[in-house]
Amino acid sequence: MPHFVEVLDSALISHRLDINSGWIDNVVSPEIRQYLSQRKEYDFVSYGSGDLLVTIGDSWTHGSWIDLDLDPGSTPAQRETFRQQHCFGHRLAQHLDQDWLNLALPATNNQWMAQVYAMLCDMASDVNYDNITVIMVLTEYGRELNCPTWRRQNGLHDVIGVEPLGPTRDTISQLQHCESIQELLRGLSEHVAQTITDHTHPKIQLLLATNYVSQDLYSVELSGYFLPRSWLETLAGGPLSSCHVVGGIAMPWLKAYSQRSGAMLNELLDIMDCSQQRLDLIYSTGLNRPEGYGHPNSAGHRIWADYLKTHIF
Repeated sequence: MPHFVEVLDSALISHRLDINSGWIDNVVSPEIRQYLSQRKEYDFVSYGSGDLLVTIGDSWTHGSWIDLDLDPGSTPAQRETFRQQHCFGHRLAQHLDQDWLNLALPATNNQWMAQVYAMLCDMASDVNYDNITVIMVLTEYGRELNCPTWRRQNGLHDVIGVEPLGPTRDTISQLQHCESIQELLRGLSEHVAQTITDHTHPKIQLLLATNYVSQDLYSVELSGYFLPRSWLETLAGGPLSSCHVVGGIAMPWLKAYSQRSGAMLNELLDIMDCSQQRLDLIYSTGLNRPEGYGHPNSAGHRIWADYLKTHIF
């Protein structure tokens, strides 16, 4: 049987158009674009185990900015090593004595994560692992709209002010006619759920969580996969009110989508207010960076890893 990394690299190449095409060019920051173009597509740490732990997510799961816990004079190599070693996935893999694969892309969307999971299901029979545990930490809703290739493939250019192209998937074409932003976000989440539920493998156990938003827009078909608490609820010490969008990645596209009615514009204002309240909470924990998307520090990763230890069997 081929070595795991060979199978993984081959799968990433064959799935590349579905996963990465057109996404990186729409990241606003040149610094982030340069970083993403140079970084490895994944972290892989082998302990010689017959079992594999896979973490899928965005920048929180990737461990972005965790290296700020280090002295400012630390070298890039030291920072990268610190990031990898202090990610919750690495901590959890050490606890479980399992190999670890971290497939996490800063600023990515939930459909990207679902496609990565589908890729793992497709390749699971070709890898020499007895059991594969996948922890997917979903992020805020609506980031798919930030990907021009995804919008073009799914017929949403015409509803957010870009050149019109016909829909290619019936499930997504329905989103052109949503009467509220909530309906749009729910439709996007249903598409993510469909991608996930369409793919299974007997080797794979899937666990779902969210980082700082609510899970309540996902379909009942996914309810059995979700952990009781989100990452932020674990850091904040208890349940949080409903919130679906937090940062600036999805917000401009929701603003463009909402131009069709005054009701949607009022709804957008409520979403923006909720977003600011959630960011204020994130910045106040002492376990998150008080800026940007409030990425967890190394202690925030450790607490999340400790929580996950109690939910993996």
